[in-house]
Amino acid sequence: MGTSSTTTIESKNEQKSSEQPLPRRKRRSRWGIASDNGTNIEAKKKRHSQKEDAASRKRTKKIRIPIEEHPHYNFIGLIIGPRGRKQKELEAKTGCRISIRGRGSVKKEGSDDEPLHVVITGYDQQSVDAATELVDQLLVVPVDYTPARPPTALIT
Repeated sequence: MGTSSTTTIESKNEQKSSEQPLPRRKRRSRWGIASDNGTNIEAKKKRHSQKEDAASRKRTKKIRIPIEEHPHYNFIGLIIGPRGRKQKELEAKTGCRISIRGRGSVKKEGSDDEPLHVVITGYDQQSVDAATELVDQLLVVPVDYTPARPPTALIT
């Protein structure tokens, strides 16, 4: 009886060795790519360092919002849009980051002493120029615009 149990174990081991070996488990690196031989990691490292170089060379541009000349015109609503949809659309079209900063903005980055402005940040000058053109088109007040309520004196 003892011999039959050892033969079954040996036959199972022979079956396992005749099958193909299991693939090696892929490892995750800090760059988020799975690799089993290291070649993909080296390519990812190179791209990562290029991104770091490009990040250090970001282009920024500030566009002043003419809120003093037209205090009742909703410039911020035009740029951001409903639920931020317009801003996300502009960012997707141009590949730039578009944000509103300065006095009266929600974000507290930077100084509140600066006037209200749009900050456009991108990796190359063409995309920044394209985003600037789109934002400038939004900041034009129509000629026939009349405020819903009469302008009142601003309290300073």
